[in-house]
Amino acid sequence: MGIFKEIQGIFRWATGARRYEPVQINWELPPQEILRVEGGDLNLKPPVKPVALELCLAKFGFNSNVTGVQVGPTSTIYQLSPVGLTSIKSLSKIIADVGVRLGVHGIRDLGHLPGSSSIGIEVDSGAAPTIRMGHLNSVLANKAIPVPLGISPDGKAVALDLAEAPHMIVAGSTGSGKSVFINSLVSSILALRDPDQVQLVMIDPKMVEFQRYAGIPHLLMGILTETGQAVEALSVLERFMDDRFRDLARAGFQDINSYNSHLDSMNSMEPRMNRIVIIIDEFADLIMQSKHVEAPIIRIAQKARAAGMHLVIGTQRPIVKVVTGLIKANIPARVCFRVPSSVDSRVVLDQKGAEKLGGPGDLLACIGRPGLVRAQAPLIEPDQIQSLVNHWRPQEAYLSRYR
Repeated sequence: MGIFKEIQGIFRWATGARRYEPVQINWELPPQEILRVEGGDLNLKPPVKPVALELCLAKFGFNSNVTGVQVGPTSTIYQLSPVGLTSIKSLSKIIADVGVRLGVHGIRDLGHLPGSSSIGIEVDSGAAPTIRMGHLNSVLANKAIPVPLGISPDGKAVALDLAEAPHMIVAGSTGSGKSVFINSLVSSILALRDPDQVQLVMIDPKMVEFQRYAGIPHLLMGILTETGQAVEALSVLERFMDDRFRDLARAGFQDINSYNSHLDSMNSMEPRMNRIVIIIDEFADLIMQSKHVEAPIIRIAQKARAAGMHLVIGTQRPIVKVVTGLIKANIPARVCFRVPSSVDSRVVLDQKGAEKLGGPGDLLACIGRPGLVRAQAPLIEPDQIQSLVNHWRPQEAYLSRYR
């Protein structure tokens, strides 16, 4: 079926011109062994022993006790409690010398740690260990739309539920880990959610990143690579959103959560509304080629949460012409990998910092809680993605309920 015929078919469904009977399918999720981690948990070790840090600080006149150590993949935070009349202001003056004596790179005085009576010293760990999807299994399973952020500096797994976010911007320069992160997001959906729970719309202007997913039943329509296709599909999705709101209103509900919960409580055989994730790999290419892209994006971002539709917008160029004020105002969750300048960091995160991130996978995220979350994103191997795709492709014969 050609891509425009698919879009037109969905358009007719969305506008009520034709209704398709839902197909009841017992989907089979992929075996969890695909993402299993060989060797078990991460074996994270601090770059400097606490007692060695205490002794070195004492040699420079800063007497303190290490009261806690938070070991993360990229750095370790040492919590210090000053002894006697030691002034915490003196720490910033000696911190560089302490780093030289200990033979470590990237040592920083964090000052007073919020919510505690301690001060902090952060020491870079050097080469970051490889984080795998399996390391985040414990925090992904209970998410409606699981988004694996990675391992934070305190060694804890961090994940986001896109259903609560409800939209996300992913930015980062070439080689920083942006595309790997988006593939990890897609892979977590394929590993944990069937098409009756989550479906995908993939827009790939570069024509290389999403082709591996062609043919899986999670796709609401074929992979979109042309600007004209993307504009038409986004317009269709607008109407799809409006149609969902009309269906919810007729049923007496305000959002997808209350509607599905009601059906669950009634043990109804009626099909639940699934969630739809619209992923745009390189938004800059799209918006630069067509001025008609921004309007449907903004409208979907403003209203689609209640209808169970969510945006993931990726870009290598987080400039104001791409990530406009209206887009950013309606997309609260933002993930930023290393970018060239503090200006780019401010466009995405509203503050600098992303220009100082480390190697691939090191990210800062604004996910609705106070402050920024730092994490080392997981790596998903191409053969793992292929195994997930191979699992789902034989089930393509069963048409999804929207086709």
